[in-house]
Amino acid sequence: MECNNEKTIERIRDLLFLVESDAATLKGEGVRLEASTEELEVYYRTCELMEDYIERAKTLIGKMLDEREGMKAEGEGE
Repeated sequence: MECNNEKTIERIRDLLFLVESDAATLKGEGVRLEASTEELEVYYRTCELMEDYIERAKTLIGKMLDEREGMKAEGEGE
C-alpha cells in the first residue's frame, strides 16, 4: 500500500492544519475595508496557499481511494 498508510494520513493532517491556521489568521485579523493594498495582497496570497494545501490534501485522499478501489477490484478478480 503506497498511499493507505499513517504517513499519508499525517501529511493530510499537516496540510489541513496549515489551512486551519491560515484561515484563523485571516479571520482573526479580518479583511477590513480600510486594509492597504499590500494587506489585501497578503490576504489574497494566503487564500492561494490555502487553496494549494486543500488541493494537495484532496490529491492524497484521491490516491488513497484509487488504491483501495484497485485492491477491491483485485480481490474480486481472484
